[in-house]
Amino acid sequence: MKVLHIMAAPRGAGSNTLAVSRAFFDALAEAHPGLEVETLDLHGDGLPSMNPHVIGHEAHAFDMGMKFAVMYGHSTPRTEDPAWKEIAALVEQFKSADRYVVSAPMWNWNVPFSLKYYLDCIIQPGLTLTVDENGAYVGLVNDKKLVFITARGGDYSPGSPLEAMNFQEGHMNLCFGAMGVHDIEWVVAQPCDLGPADVAVKAASEKAVSIASSDWAA
Repeated sequence: MKVLHIMAAPRGAGSNTLAVSRAFFDALAEAHPGLEVETLDLHGDGLPSMNPHVIGHEAHAFDMGMKFAVMYGHSTPRTEDPAWKEIAALVEQFKSADRYVVSAPMWNWNVPFSLKYYLDCIIQPGLTLTVDENGAYVGLVNDKKLVFITARGGDYSPGSPLEAMNFQEGHMNLCFGAMGVHDIEWVVAQPCDLGPADVAVKAASEKAVSIASSDWAA
């Protein structure tokens, strides 16, 4: 069993999101001591650059023509380009995991740019999803589970005044669901700016520990 921790928390050690994540992984290690955990730090490890005008074989930029070539059933051009190899490696890393933990705060009612950029890299027709004869998306990454850990400045819970501004949850459920990952649990610390952050983090950490101590990784 392999867990991929996708981390998009720019504040590092000061992140409320990562405080909850630490509680999750501490409990996970205690409940499942032999578990393999791999961490992908989207703000530290770097991602391939996307550029519609790639010049030269050695250019470390992903030619968008490659993505659309696959989408429309054509052969993929310049598959030996370094950037395409980086894309393929990210996809393989994602597909090889059995469980996912995403640690990403709410930024401007959605997620930090690094996570959106990562998803733009790995959501690839023919690799993580396809389209059926009716034009519906069919995920190619199946039988996986995901825990999404996030901290929000305000309270965006159902029924709250800010609920309509929560584009984070629906968008992430759509992106991962399109690839076939539908079993998604949300662990939310809120409000962290418009209320006592320690109270929000404590409540979210308790939920995180409960999930990690369960059969989630079995």
